[in-house]
Amino acid sequence: MKTIAFNHTMRTAGSTISNLLKELDEHNLIKYVKCGHIPSIKCDEILSNVGDHIRLSSVREPYDNTVSLFIRLQGTSYQHLSTARASSDNIKEIIYAFRDCIRNDIPAYLNDNKSRSPIINDILRVGEILFKCDGKQAHDRYLRFEQLNIDIDDMLIHLNILEPAKKLHMYEIIHRKFRDYIPVDLSEWYDDECRELVYKLRAHEFTMFGYEQ
Repeated sequence: MKTIAFNHTMRTAGSTISNLLKELDEHNLIKYVKCGHIPSIKCDEILSNVGDHIRLSSVREPYDNTVSLFIRLQGTSYQHLSTARASSDNIKEIIYAFRDCIRNDIPAYLNDNKSRSPIINDILRVGEILFKCDGKQAHDRYLRFEQLNIDIDDMLIHLNILEPAKKLHMYEIIHRKFRDYIPVDLSEWYDDECRELVYKLRAHEFTMFGYEQ
């Protein structure tokens, strides 16, 4: 039985993944070690006394993830906004607020690393989970939010537990939810200036995971 350690990255379906791993553990298909929302270096400490294991985390297209992190800070339902159009007045207000946040907070941080707003803190925390201090990938396997159903199946095949996993409740939820996932229309949220600023801040994620600028 394989041991899976999951380091939970914010707004990348981490809770869904964690619930699946928990259910797999309950059915004695894996042993699950939960690391939570902590930097990878802290995860190292948790796993120092754990034997052979696979380190797992999840990633999301950085532009999309930045929008999701911003909306989480507003206390607004991301699922609602992901299906809404920018023609709605209340959505327009949030989009304008998002662009103002990006234009103000990212340059302030890039000019002075001590200037950390809530959105900057969240973005930096994502990097601390995904990477080691030297910038190298911290985990053995990453699940992509955009194709979570495919990556989950690949992982389960690798673990040789795909068929029994298909009978589980969370497996069905993931495949129903992510099979036809439609992301937000980034052209509604970003102008060229905001895209450039987010890229500057999160360039390492784009490079390491092959996302398009």
